[in-house]
Amino acid sequence: MKKAILLISVAFCVLLIGCRPAVHVVQGDPAVMKGEETIEIRFTYDNMYVGDLTEEEYIKDRKERAEDEESAEQWHANWLNDRTERFEPRFIELLNRYTEDQGLVFEEGWDDTRYIMVVNTYYTEPGFYHYRSRPAEIRLNITLFKRAEPENPVVEFDIPTVEGLATPDTGTRLHTAYGTAARLFGRYLNRNL
Repeated sequence: MKKAILLISVAFCVLLIGCRPAVHVVQGDPAVMKGEETIEIRFTYDNMYVGDLTEEEYIKDRKERAEDEESAEQWHANWLNDRTERFEPRFIELLNRYTEDQGLVFEEGWDDTRYIMVVNTYYTEPGFYHYRSRPAEIRLNITLFKRAEPENPVVEFDIPTVEGLATPDTGTRLHTAYGTAARLFGRYLNRNL
């Protein structure tokens, strides 16, 4: 009997841990977005860690391991360009797909919206693709500010772990992680607005 109770308890704990929400509200009430038609969205990578290293340390390490200076600079350009050319557009596209039922659109560069949403990537694990692959992983902090009061967050969210696919291309691995994060966040907003 004791073994059965122990097994049920362990199963219940595993179930609880596995069912924790993917989007956490750190502070505020997401309902403030209700009725908004457009919110400006911005992306930052402030104080981002890449694995166990700061982004600066990671970039330095990757450049030192490159075969030559040209390939090091090409890698660095791709590392930065993927953000604006792949990750951010994918996030916006899928977020808007999930919030369109609410009549809410997120757009970059709009300067006449009441709110600004800042999506900060604070952790990136690029993953790898070998005989034992590891998918990419990102962690995001999303903060909503009134345009007139950028120093006072209205709502803050945390998305602590989002994985991408394990594919050969690092950019694709991360691209899929941003897509998954947008789906999770968009579904959350769709349910809670």
